[in-house]
Amino acid sequence: MKATTLRKLAALAEARKTRDLARLEALAAERRVLLAEIADLAGIEARDAAEGLMPFPMMARRSAWAAAEVARREQRIAAIDREMEEARAAARTSLGKHEALLRLIETAVRDEEASRLRAEERASFDGGGRRPGI
Repeated sequence: MKATTLRKLAALAEARKTRDLARLEALAAERRVLLAEIADLAGIEARDAAEGLMPFPMMARRSAWAAAEVARREQRIAAIDREMEEARAAARTSLGKHEALLRLIETAVRDEEASRLRAEERASFDGGGRRPGI
Protein backbone atom coordinates (compact mmCIF):
# COMPACT_ATOMS: atom_id res chain seq x y z
CA MET A 1 0.00 0.00 0.00
CA LYS A 2 1.17 3.51 -0.72
CA ALA A 3 2.06 5.85 2.11
CA THR A 4 -0.65 8.33 1.06
CA THR A 5 -3.34 5.66 1.36
CA LEU A 6 -1.95 4.56 4.71
CA ARG A 7 -1.95 8.17 5.91
CA LYS A 8 -5.66 8.43 5.11
CA LEU A 9 -6.32 5.22 7.03
CA ALA A 10 -4.19 6.50 9.92
CA ALA A 11 -6.25 9.70 10.02
CA LEU A 12 -9.42 7.62 10.34
CA ALA A 13 -7.82 5.45 13.02
CA GLU A 14 -6.70 8.57 14.89
CA ALA A 15 -10.25 9.96 14.78
CA ARG A 16 -11.58 6.70 16.21
CA LYS A 17 -8.87 6.68 18.85
CA THR A 18 -9.76 10.24 19.83
CA ARG A 19 -13.46 9.34 19.95
CA ASP A 20 -12.81 6.27 22.12
CA LEU A 21 -10.54 8.17 24.51
CA ALA A 22 -13.10 11.00 24.77
CA ARG A 23 -15.82 8.47 25.63
CA LEU A 24 -13.60 6.96 28.30
CA GLU A 25 -12.86 10.39 29.77
CA ALA A 26 -16.55 11.36 29.74
CA LEU A 27 -17.43 8.21 31.66
CA ALA A 28 -14.64 8.86 34.16
CA ALA A 29 -15.85 12.45 34.64
CA GLU A 30 -19.42 11.28 35.20
CA ARG A 31 -18.15 8.74 37.73
CA ARG A 32 -16.23 11.46 39.61
CA VAL A 33 -19.33 13.66 39.74
CA LEU A 34 -21.44 10.80 41.09
CA LEU A 35 -18.84 10.01 43.75
CA ALA A 36 -18.82 13.66 44.85
CA GLU A 37 -22.62 13.66 45.01
CA ILE A 38 -22.56 10.47 47.11
CA ALA A 39 -20.11 12.08 49.51
CA ASP A 40 -22.38 15.11 49.80
CA LEU A 41 -25.50 12.96 50.31
CA ALA A 42 -23.73 10.87 52.94
CA GLY A 43 -23.23 13.98 55.03
CA ILE A 44 -26.89 15.05 55.04
CA GLU A 45 -27.83 13.07 58.13
CA ALA A 46 -24.89 14.43 60.11
CA ARG A 47 -25.56 18.02 59.00
CA ASP A 48 -29.25 17.75 59.84
CA ALA A 49 -28.46 16.32 63.27
CA ALA A 50 -25.90 19.05 63.92
CA GLU A 51 -28.37 21.78 63.01
CA GLY A 52 -31.08 20.20 65.13
CA LEU A 53 -33.80 22.35 63.59
CA MET A 54 -35.84 19.56 61.98
CA PRO A 55 -38.34 17.33 63.70
CA PHE A 56 -37.21 13.71 63.94
CA PRO A 57 -39.77 12.29 61.45
CA MET A 58 -38.67 14.83 58.86
CA MET A 59 -35.00 13.96 59.48
CA ALA A 60 -35.85 10.26 59.08
CA ARG A 61 -37.61 10.89 55.74
CA ARG A 62 -34.71 13.03 54.55
CA SER A 63 -32.25 10.35 55.62
CA ALA A 64 -34.22 7.68 53.74
CA TRP A 65 -34.33 9.92 50.68
CA ALA A 66 -30.56 10.46 50.87
CA ALA A 67 -29.98 6.72 51.18
CA ALA A 68 -32.16 6.08 48.11
CA GLU A 69 -30.28 8.73 46.14
CA VAL A 70 -26.94 7.20 47.17
CA ALA A 71 -28.17 3.78 46.03
CA ARG A 72 -29.32 5.21 42.71
CA ARG A 73 -25.93 6.81 42.12
CA GLU A 74 -24.12 3.63 43.15
CA GLN A 75 -26.15 1.70 40.55
CA ARG A 76 -25.14 4.21 37.90
CA ILE A 77 -21.50 3.93 38.98
CA ALA A 78 -21.72 0.14 38.59
CA ALA A 79 -23.09 0.63 35.08
CA ILE A 80 -20.38 3.17 34.31
CA ASP A 81 -17.73 0.71 35.48
CA ARG A 82 -19.03 -1.84 32.97
CA GLU A 83 -19.15 0.79 30.23
CA MET A 84 -15.62 1.90 31.10
CA GLU A 85 -14.31 -1.65 30.62
CA GLU A 86 -15.87 -1.71 27.16
CA ALA A 87 -14.54 1.78 26.43
CA ARG A 88 -11.04 0.79 27.57
CA ALA A 89 -11.09 -2.23 25.28
CA ALA A 90 -12.25 -0.09 22.35
CA ALA A 91 -9.60 2.55 23.12
CA ARG A 92 -6.86 -0.10 23.32
CA THR A 93 -7.96 -1.50 19.97
CA SER A 94 -8.16 1.86 18.22
CA LEU A 95 -4.85 2.98 19.74
CA GLY A 96 -3.20 -0.25 18.56
CA LYS A 97 -4.60 0.17 15.06
CA HIS A 98 -3.38 3.75 14.90
CA GLU A 99 0.12 2.81 16.09
CA ALA A 100 0.26 -0.10 13.64
CA LEU A 101 -0.72 2.18 10.76
CA LEU A 102 1.97 4.67 11.77
CA ARG A 103 4.55 1.87 11.64
CA LEU A 104 3.22 0.78 8.23
CA ILE A 105 3.52 4.36 6.97
CA GLU A 106 7.15 4.49 8.07
CA THR A 107 7.83 1.21 6.27
CA ALA A 108 5.99 2.36 3.13
CA VAL A 109 7.93 5.63 3.06
CA ARG A 110 11.24 3.73 3.38
CA ASP A 111 10.17 1.28 0.66
CA GLU A 112 9.09 4.09 -1.68
CA GLU A 113 12.38 5.90 -1.08
CA ALA A 114 14.38 2.73 -1.75
CA SER A 115 12.35 2.11 -4.92
CA ARG A 116 12.99 5.67 -6.08
CA LEU A 117 16.73 5.31 -5.44
CA ARG A 118 16.82 2.02 -7.36
CA ALA A 119 15.00 3.63 -10.27
CA GLU A 120 17.47 6.54 -10.28
CA GLU A 121 20.37 4.10 -10.17
CA ARG A 122 18.95 2.12 -13.11
CA ALA A 123 18.42 5.34 -15.02
CA SER A 124 22.01 6.40 -14.40
CA PHE A 125 23.30 3.03 -15.67
CA ASP A 126 21.13 3.18 -18.79
CA GLY A 127 22.40 6.63 -19.70
CA GLY A 128 25.97 6.18 -18.52
CA GLY A 129 27.86 5.08 -21.63
CA ARG A 130 26.07 1.86 -22.46
CA ARG A 131 24.98 1.51 -26.00
CA PRO A 132 21.35 0.65 -26.56
CA GLY A 133 20.76 -2.85 -27.78
CA ILE A 134 23.94 -4.34 -26.39
